[in-house]
Amino acid sequence: MLAYIIRRILQSFIVLIGVSIAVAAMTQFVPGDPAKMILGDNASPEALEALREDLGLNDPFYVQYWRFVERLVTEGSLGKSIRTNREVLTEIGERFPNTLILTLGAVLVSSTIGIASGVLASVRRGKPTDIAVLVGTTIGLSVPSFWVALLMIWLFAVKLHWLPVTGSGSWKHAVMPIITLSLGAIATKSRLTRSSMLEVLGQDYIRTSRAKGLSERRVVIRHALRNALLPVITIIGLQFGGLLGGAFITETIFSWPGVGQLAVSSILFRDFPVVQGTVLLVTVAFVFSNLLVDIAYAWVDPRIRYS
Repeated sequence: MLAYIIRRILQSFIVLIGVSIAVAAMTQFVPGDPAKMILGDNASPEALEALREDLGLNDPFYVQYWRFVERLVTEGSLGKSIRTNREVLTEIGERFPNTLILTLGAVLVSSTIGIASGVLASVRRGKPTDIAVLVGTTIGLSVPSFWVALLMIWLFAVKLHWLPVTGSGSWKHAVMPIITLSLGAIATKSRLTRSSMLEVLGQDYIRTSRAKGLSERRVVIRHALRNALLPVITIIGLQFGGLLGGAFITETIFSWPGVGQLAVSSILFRDFPVVQGTVLLVTVAFVFSNLLVDIAYAWVDPRIRYS
């Protein structure tokens, strides 16, 4: 088990190095001039060139990347924002809790509803309940999240005046963003749970449990569901990172002050240090969540350790 964990940690470290290089390289090809964004279009060529030199934008890519890595390792810093001149980690740290609220809320809501509906559909296979779940999950997978967000704003904020449209500050502000992030994840988990449950319910040990006179509820919950949840554990970890990255669009629509909104505004302003920091944050969260899922999976199913 320990060897498996060490191997997965090394693999995760390699992934992070590759992503950091890719992100740093991408910023070299993004159109726009940060110096002009800071000084304005009326700045003189001499002033623009002096600012580019001061910011290190004229240095070759490998020099900029090495400076980035050296600063991160020795100082624990991702640099300073071009726009605000504040530490990137400070900028991200102020907004990350808001993004985490949406992500964890979406994971909790989608896992609860998705697993419950998948189990219900599997035990009522071919009946109206099963058909309703399949139709609902198809709609959830097909409808774009931004359209759902706009529809909810029109209904719950404009027409019914139940929820605030934008901003943060209370639990009401988080309701629509969490629902928007949850819909696709609910559909995925529901379908996966249903298919996994149907496969498990056809196993011999399930028939033996029923033959022993165990109640259907105990057979489904204690015997079938525990084994059917193995692939669902994997998808939860994958979706955590996906939801963290997917919050970018949702946060922008609802003006939620999270990392996603910070990333979008930084891209528009060509604030490369903040863009690199936000992308690395999402990558680290995604890799770390997958590492935890792999460890949990190996603990539940020892066969994974030797694959």
